[in-house]
Amino acid sequence: MPPVARFRSVVLDCPDPRALADFYAAVLGGTPEAEDGADDWIVLRVPGGPRVAFQQVEGYTPPEWPRADRNPQQFHLDLDGYTDYPALSDGPAQPSSDSIVAWDGDRVA
Repeated sequence: MPPVARFRSVVLDCPDPRALADFYAAVLGGTPEAEDGADDWIVLRVPGGPRVAFQQVEGYTPPEWPRADRNPQQFHLDLDGYTDYPALSDGPAQPSSDSIVAWDGDRVA
């Protein structure tokens, strides 16, 4: 059966789209861009990856992971961290021991 739609974006709700897009650009690469000149919808085109959009939501309540009874995790991105990328070297990628600091300052890895 042929597809009836094309995958376009992963969209993350957040209180500050520019800050979250800048964080993910630092982690994944790419340049965040405001779509239609508005800062309430920022798009990050990840090199060799998906288009990730960040949408401002007034009154946003973040998930309280790992709680499931109130504000449960609604979505997450699985990322592999590397100190060296195969496309830029002759050898295989090596897992990174560096941590990533979240856009709000919390250590996340």
